[in-house]
Amino acid sequence: MNQYDIIFIHPPSIFDFRDRDDILFAFLSSSSIAVSPVYEMYPLGLKTIETFLAQQGKKAIIINLADMMLKNPGLDVEAFLKTLKAGMFGIDLHWLAHAQGSLAVAKMLKKYHPDTPVILGGISASYFYSELMEYPQVDFIIRGVDTPYLIDKLLNQLSRGEYHDIMNLCWRDKSKKIIINNFSNAVSYNNIIDWTHSSKGINYFMVFSGAGCEYNCTFCSGSKYSMHKHMGVNNGFAVKEIPAFLRELESIKEYSSKNSTVITLHHWFEDINLLEKVLNTFKMSNIKTIHFTIFQLLSKNHIKLMSAYNIRPFFEISIQSGSEKIRRMCGNPPYSNKELEEWLDYLFAQNKKSIIGIFLMIGLPEQGEADVMEDIKYAGHLMKKYENFDLNVYMSPMRPFLDPGSIIYDNPENFGYTIFFNTFKDYEKALMVPHWKDSLNYETRWISKKQLVDISYKATRELIAVKQKSNKLPPVISDAMTEKIDSTVRLLNIIEKYDRGSLPHDVRRKILEYNNMIFKGSPSQQSPFNFSIHKYWHES
Repeated sequence: MNQYDIIFIHPPSIFDFRDRDDILFAFLSSSSIAVSPVYEMYPLGLKTIETFLAQQGKKAIIINLADMMLKNPGLDVEAFLKTLKAGMFGIDLHWLAHAQGSLAVAKMLKKYHPDTPVILGGISASYFYSELMEYPQVDFIIRGVDTPYLIDKLLNQLSRGEYHDIMNLCWRDKSKKIIINNFSNAVSYNNIIDWTHSSKGINYFMVFSGAGCEYNCTFCSGSKYSMHKHMGVNNGFAVKEIPAFLRELESIKEYSSKNSTVITLHHWFEDINLLEKVLNTFKMSNIKTIHFTIFQLLSKNHIKLMSAYNIRPFFEISIQSGSEKIRRMCGNPPYSNKELEEWLDYLFAQNKKSIIGIFLMIGLPEQGEADVMEDIKYAGHLMKKYENFDLNVYMSPMRPFLDPGSIIYDNPENFGYTIFFNTFKDYEKALMVPHWKDSLNYETRWISKKQLVDISYKATRELIAVKQKSNKLPPVISDAMTEKIDSTVRLLNIIEKYDRGSLPHDVRRKILEYNNMIFKGSPSQQSPFNFSIHKYWHES
C-alpha cells in the first residue's frame, strides 16, 4: 500500500555531486549565508502545491533530496529511494540548473519503481516539454501555472489511465505514444491555498496574488512576456480575485506560529486599499515580517500606512545596475538613483525597522567591466549612507544560464547577446563541465565568458571589502570569504588549462578537497531558510 498519493522530490543540480573530482562547485558570494552550488533550496511554490493537495484530502510530502545529500554525505540514495512508496513521484524542474539532476533522480526512481509514474513540472519543464517527453523515465509533464489543480485531477484519474481531458498535460498512452493535450491559457488563478492543511510547525508562508508577472524584466523567464508566450498565462498575469486572496491570508493568520513570515510574490501591494486590507488581516496575528518584491517605488502614503502596523517590512529591490541606462535595458522602471535614495530616506525616516535588500547583476546589456566596478562603488555609497539601518546590497553574475524564454534569450541580437545552447541536452551536458565558464549559455558584446568569470570574482572580492568597511560583515567573516574567493580563483585558473578528460590526478584531488570544503559549510535547507538573502536562483 502506498504511503503517499504523491511524493515531491527536490533534486540536486547534479547527481551525484558528492565525491566529484571533475567538476568544481565554485564559490561566489558576498553574503555570509549562501545557497550551495547544488541549489538545495526548493521552489517556494512547491509548498503551496503540497498544501493544496492536502486540503483536497491527498497525502503529499516534499523530500528535499539535495539537502539530505548535503547533510548526510554517506547517504545511500538508491537504498533510500527504493524504500519510498507513492502513487506518483513529482520532481521539480523549475530552474534549469537542475537539468541533469532532475532526470538522473527520475531515472533512479524508475529503476526501483518501474510502475510508479514520474511527473515533472516548473518553468523549465514547461519550456522543454517536447524534448523531455522523449526521456523514458518521464511519464508526465504539467505545463503552465495551473499545477495544483491539475495534479489533483491527475491523481484522481491515475487508476483509469485516461488523461485526454486534463489540460496542459503531456503523457504516454498504453502503446507508449506521446500525447500532448491542449494547452489552455490561464485567465484566473483562484485556487485558494488553505494553510491550515499545511505541515505543522512552519513559520513561513508563500502567497501568490496571481500567476505570471505584471512586469517585463528582459532577462527573466518569469516575466509578463515569457509567462504569456511560454507558460500560457493570458496577458502574462492572471490575477487572483481579492476575496479569494484575502481568504487565503486569513488561513495563514489562523495557522501561523510565533514570529512567522509571509513571502509575497507579485505586486498586489501597489493597490494601497488592498495593502490596508492585508495589514488589517494580520494586525492581531503571529505574522511579524512581510517580504515585498519592489518594482515601482511605493508612494509616501504606502510607507506611512505600513509604518502604522507592528509588522516589519522587508523590501527586495532589484535595481540590477547603478547605471540608469543599463537598468532601462533590463526593463526596470525609470526612477533615477536620486529618486531611489530619496525614497530610502523617507522610508527609514518613517520606519526605522524596515529591511532593504538591493540586488545587482553582472552580464547585463551594455555593461562592461567599468560599469560593474562603478556598481560596487554605488553599493558602497548606499551601505555607508544607510549604515545605521538594515540595508544590504547583493551582487551576482547571471549564472549558469540566461533564462530560456526570456525576452533577451528570444531576441539576443537586439540586446548584444550570443546564445550558445538551444536544446535541453545542451544544458544537461553544460552542467557537467569542470569550469563554470564553459557552462554559461551566453556572452555579451561587452563581456565574454572568460571576462564574466574574472569580473565576477574581482567585483565580489571588492564588495566583500566594502561590506566590511560599512559594518555589514565582521572582519573574521569577510577575511574568510576573501580567502575562499582567492582560493577559488587560483583553482579555476589551473582547471582552465585542461580539458575535462585530461585533468591530472593532482588537480582532481584539489577539486575534491575544495568541493568537500564548500559542501561542509552549507546551511540546512530542509525548509527554505532566510528568504532575505537570495530572491533568484542566480543570486547564490
